[in-house]
Amino acid sequence: MDSTTTTTISQQIVLNYSGEDDLSSVCELILRSHVPPVTGFDKECARGLSSSLELLSLSNNRLTSITTLSPLFNVMELNLNFNQIGPKISLTRPLPQLRKLYLSNNKLDNVDNFSTIFPNLESLCL
Repeated sequence: MDSTTTTTISQQIVLNYSGEDDLSSVCELILRSHVPPVTGFDKECARGLSSSLELLSLSNNRLTSITTLSPLFNVMELNLNFNQIGPKISLTRPLPQLRKLYLSNNKLDNVDNFSTIFPNLESLCL
């Protein structure tokens, strides 16, 4: 496989990895070091996971941005270590339920807006 090949997380990928029959039943999703590496969610899939997903790990992929995670307003723990996110984080809306955020080994150069987009963050690993 070409080393530049990446994928967007679709409903089919989520259902295959979670073992669930529908997105509204998926509470936890771990796609670490996915092959091919993921770059984000497609809009329909993110909307389908919005009310149920509480834990998401996308470490060791090729994320450069987290904007496709904006619909995931119930996520409480998010692991994005070892990606290419940065230099800043932006979302179209805050993630109010997020308590734990792991962002080590990315390309961030500033966290000035974190209190706005992650208003209830209790643990941050950079």
